[in-house]
Amino acid sequence: MAKDEAEDSVREAARGLTTLEGRDPLAVRLQALRALQRVLEADAAGFYSVAEAGGALRLANACSVGSDAFLRASALIRQHEDALAMPPSVRDFRRPRRRETQSFLEDTALAPREVLEQTPLFRQCLAPAGITHQIRLLAYDDERFVGWIGLVRGAGAPAFTAADRQTLEPLVAPVARALAVADRMERGAAPEEAGEVLLRPDGAVDSASRRGQAWLDEPGLAERLAHVVRALDARPDAPTSVLVGPAEIQVVRLDGADAVRYLAQIRPSGPLTVAPDRRLTARQREVARYAAVGATNREIAEALGLGIETVRTYVREIYRRLDIGNRVELARVMKGVPEGETDD
Repeated sequence: MAKDEAEDSVREAARGLTTLEGRDPLAVRLQALRALQRVLEADAAGFYSVAEAGGALRLANACSVGSDAFLRASALIRQHEDALAMPPSVRDFRRPRRRETQSFLEDTALAPREVLEQTPLFRQCLAPAGITHQIRLLAYDDERFVGWIGLVRGAGAPAFTAADRQTLEPLVAPVARALAVADRMERGAAPEEAGEVLLRPDGAVDSASRRGQAWLDEPGLAERLAHVVRALDARPDAPTSVLVGPAEIQVVRLDGADAVRYLAQIRPSGPLTVAPDRRLTARQREVARYAAVGATNREIAEALGLGIETVRTYVREIYRRLDIGNRVELARVMKGVPEGETDD
């Protein structure tokens, strides 16, 4: 695609992502993915989100456009419960590096390929699905992790380049906003209380409490619940705790005198949020704003009524929390950050 055509395509995609009201969450996510896929003529674009269930990370949502590579990978992620338990040095959704949330990156931008290829996610899920080279972005809505978006090209196609990633820069904020809108829509419409559903081994619903029925009315939940029960009936070691969108499902086998039934307890899932220690305190934020515009430690001390050594301590802690090393980087980090909100 010529440069002018690519720029026109990006502008058109950005405009399209500003009119999202009144749509269902899946439609919004697919619109964002189609925009990205078209701009770079990617083979596939996929979206995943995770949440906590049973003290571990679980895949909550998955959708894609183009080839089925991301859907095949998501099916494998659901099979391998440990797939998302990666070393923090590779990816830590609670402590994202700033560049992971502001631009599309290759996985090798954060860890050597030989390290990535040894992670459960790569070995058990991505590589078998044919995803050996991708670029991806982590999307957050304030402190809430919304999900990660990946783009892949088919076998034999040229790998994504730095120019490709730069082409996507104007779409980073619109795409993150679109995914945040979808997340809010989904969680806002979901039941707020737990419910119970009794199922037969074939996944058919035997009965449901009033709140359980409310959960069954959630798009896609009944089908996913039936799949979980059938898998558990066929293989007793199958996962008994899963996430489906905004719902956490715990399934228990009931061995009755005449038949086996499965009791599913469904409740709102716990969203994954950025670790509190990655945010600046109110006082640190004050110091950071002065430092970012060029004030010296002495000037900051006088302005805030602090001792100069106290200011030095604050600055060191700010650098540590934001993973930066000087005031040039601090100015870049603080640029465009609203009052009262600072992330790393």
